[in-house]
Amino acid sequence: MVVCRPSFFSLVMTAIPAAMAAVGTSPSTPLSYPNITLESPIMSARVYMPTTKGHTDSASKNFYTGSRFEHASMIGDFTYGGDQQFYGHDLWRIPHDSVWPESGIGLASEFGCGDNGATCAGKGTITNGVLGYESAKAGEPFLKIGVGALVKGSCPDCVGDENGVYRFNSPYEFYRTPTWQVLPSPAYNEITLRSEEVVGEY
Repeated sequence: MVVCRPSFFSLVMTAIPAAMAAVGTSPSTPLSYPNITLESPIMSARVYMPTTKGHTDSASKNFYTGSRFEHASMIGDFTYGGDQQFYGHDLWRIPHDSVWPESGIGLASEFGCGDNGATCAGKGTITNGVLGYESAKAGEPFLKIGVGALVKGSCPDCVGDENGVYRFNSPYEFYRTPTWQVLPSPAYNEITLRSEEVVGEY
């Protein structure tokens, strides 16, 4: 049985000024992408920042800008006790392509079931993380939860089948560049990122 006391596991957000500054056009390592480190005496985690408001011109310089995973869930270099590493910072694919759907790191969370289609196969009407997909026509926006507004029929696997099923692992074009806000945190040990998008009734 493990007992965790909140004060023992508190994380302190430490900004890394050099990493938060503008980076070159061709980052060669994960550490060259905008990031911050959350740390305490016994653990640390690197959070790769999503595109923030006022910096949409630098979206191509963020670690992940794809259409599958939530942009704020890119966590690398999570270590505990100084020697136990849970998420590394090595690139999964080389060269790294921030736009490719599978180019996530660490948590790389997805609101969906990892199947093609607007609903999860065998789960009735449970959404596959997309809202308004079935009612949208080719060229119109639909909402991917945690990602943003995407254009129906814009993925490479959609060619010739623009009104076909949602392809979870094919890169869709964004209807609007998603942006995130870094909100004031209520405590020193938190980081709060928020993104809002409205498409139709959603």
